[in-house]
Amino acid sequence: MGDAVASEDQARAPVAVVGGTLREDPAPEADERPPRRRTKLRRQFGPDAVAIGIGLTVAVLVLVVFYDLLSLHPRVPMLYSGDSNLAMAATRNIQLRGWFVETPQLGAPWGQDLHDYPPVGDAGHVLELFGLGSLFRDPGLVLNLFFFGSYLTVFVGAYIAGRMLAIGRVAAVMISLLYAFLPYHFQHGPGHLFLASYFAVPLWVAFFARQLGDRPLVPPLPAGRAWRPWWDWLKQPPVLAALAITVLAVTTGLYYAIFFCLIGGLVAIVIALKAGKLRPALSFGVFIGLGFAVLVAQYLPVVMFQRRHGENDIVTRGLYSVEFYSLKLSDMLLPVRGHRIDALSQWQADAQQVALTGERTEALGIIAVVGLILLFGTVVVRALRGKPAGRLGPLAVIAGIAFLLGTTGGLAFVLGVVGDLTEIRAWSRISVVIAFCALAAFGMTFDRARERVSMPQLAVVGAAAAIVVVGLLDMTPAQVFPSYDATADQWGNDRDFVEGIEAELGADASIFQLPFVPFPENPPVNRMTDYDHLRGYLHSDTLTWSYGGVKGRQDYWQQRLAKLTAEKQAEAIAAAGFDGVWLDRYGYGPELADVEAGLVAVFGPPVLTDGTGRLALFDARPLRDELVDRLGTEKVENEAAAITDPSRVRFGPGFYGPEQIPEGTYAWADGDSAVLRVQSFGADGEKVRVRFSAGAAVEGGEYDLVITGPGMEQTETITTDGTVVEFEVAVPDDEVDITLTSDAPRAEIPTDPRDLRFRVFEPTAERVNPEYRELP
Repeated sequence: MGDAVASEDQARAPVAVVGGTLREDPAPEADERPPRRRTKLRRQFGPDAVAIGIGLTVAVLVLVVFYDLLSLHPRVPMLYSGDSNLAMAATRNIQLRGWFVETPQLGAPWGQDLHDYPPVGDAGHVLELFGLGSLFRDPGLVLNLFFFGSYLTVFVGAYIAGRMLAIGRVAAVMISLLYAFLPYHFQHGPGHLFLASYFAVPLWVAFFARQLGDRPLVPPLPAGRAWRPWWDWLKQPPVLAALAITVLAVTTGLYYAIFFCLIGGLVAIVIALKAGKLRPALSFGVFIGLGFAVLVAQYLPVVMFQRRHGENDIVTRGLYSVEFYSLKLSDMLLPVRGHRIDALSQWQADAQQVALTGERTEALGIIAVVGLILLFGTVVVRALRGKPAGRLGPLAVIAGIAFLLGTTGGLAFVLGVVGDLTEIRAWSRISVVIAFCALAAFGMTFDRARERVSMPQLAVVGAAAAIVVVGLLDMTPAQVFPSYDATADQWGNDRDFVEGIEAELGADASIFQLPFVPFPENPPVNRMTDYDHLRGYLHSDTLTWSYGGVKGRQDYWQQRLAKLTAEKQAEAIAAAGFDGVWLDRYGYGPELADVEAGLVAVFGPPVLTDGTGRLALFDARPLRDELVDRLGTEKVENEAAAITDPSRVRFGPGFYGPEQIPEGTYAWADGDSAVLRVQSFGADGEKVRVRFSAGAAVEGGEYDLVITGPGMEQTETITTDGTVVEFEVAVPDDEVDITLTSDAPRAEIPTDPRDLRFRVFEPTAERVNPEYRELP
């Protein structure tokens, strides 16, 4: 790792703590005149800057080899599918609109509004994306720079954390390189772009360990209420450093922010128990409280938006997801998927013959596994011998807390049951916390071994380099991503197709995309992966697209449209004002022939096909012109309004999240009462007819269901077989709440802790006397 790192104190001097910061070499004696004059700052941080520079150089070389960067097309995203497309679309929003939240070019005709789907806990990552998107116009280049740059930022974060824990420079470079190249990093990859940027995790782990140990980073809180001592306390460099670490911890990943708050809260309890009094924990607890406040502040725009527009649970997750994606010790200890050694790769394959497979990104690698064994083994042995745990003790506490939180049936599952905290489901991701604790323990053991053996400096560097090589080969499979050339061909094909659309229909054309795919977070549709429909948006600055309107809002009209035959869909699309139809043939199975035949019958043959035969464009303008000639402009505009401004019913407060079965969508009421929210975008006070099926949870009886709303009340009898309910209600101000109350008893289901009494199936609404035709 270079002679500069090798020059780290030939006879290693002890690390000194000065004002909460680390300084390794004591000042030279007065009669030892330094070869050249250096500033205090350079004396303190210069060797670390050199070590970081060497480590970054090694990291870049590893990236070039491991990812074959010489074959990469820089302006083409290394991954052109799934969440990578979502990240690039956010970049396009920033470039074209100034910020990522809204754009009129997606979700036409209403536009895209991401307030219901914000990157809470990722404010720092969004600002990074904003900076890169402002500097570079190519979304693929921005994605590549962000992802590959995350390896460098993770290395720097881990190195600083290692030095905070008094790990020597050689060892700090060694463990930081291994931490940056964890299997977790490349297995999440650019598909989970923000998760791959976990550089703040080692910083706050080191902060927690310092507070738990004998050399706390943050000094005690001042006594009294006078402002001067508090101001003096606040402006100390260690306190400012802790503040910076806290802000980074809760703005660079929602999962990492939750881990910070929960682990930090439990660490504060341990600090109080260790000290036998509360005050030492308060010095640390203020930062946990601040972190929680910053996290909540990032969620406030969502709360304000949903107070104005109603709640919208885009993604519903339950206890099964928490258990399925929980942390398993075996997954951390077993080799990485696709290991270079076939026998080890088979071990990983054999381990997947279970129900709870999870994400399978938790593998620590052989070096971190050794570090984990050293960490807990040393602490246990010292405890049995009545000796203090030393610097390893705090790391063992943090790693132990992380494991207890994330493991199968652990504290996270308890929080899901007791506190309904199920939106955070992939607790296996807490493995990055344990991984740093394990590698830090390995680094400390490395330092102790070099001191005991008195190895020459060159041998120390050689040993560290060998460990890095072995660790990287163990953690990285031979094949990671698809061919860059194939991705570039796909990217170029889509770009040419979109340019062809602009030439055929005009640069400002509006395109309806088939098949209808809900946004965001939708399972694959036949051969389409999620967010494939965003590809068009990535290649045009001016075209508008139907895809991208957030589900649960005014994209509802597209859901209704999708239930029509291909011919009726085509007519409605033309009437709604779209200039063309984008057909992705990968989104269909055996029904493709009928769908395409229906489109051809209405629009005529495709006017444009991409080079692979996957995409086709139909011109909707002739049909719209025909409708205007036959019905008149006003009638067509009224039909367009009826298509895109439908009446609808949403599950409101008191319902669990919607569940899907082949026959449709339903939701269970949480207890004996729940609210249906009826919306209509017609005239104020317009009457709407609501219809749904209601069923009880317990067989063998008949129960009352009371429906109340403004100016109406009716009672229906429900059983488990289901009862069709229908009523009319006036809708003022676009929205009205209907309360459903039932005396049905609770179902006793041992595997389901919810209070299930009755459910509502497929609620619909339609205008009673519409001024124009509604979709069926």
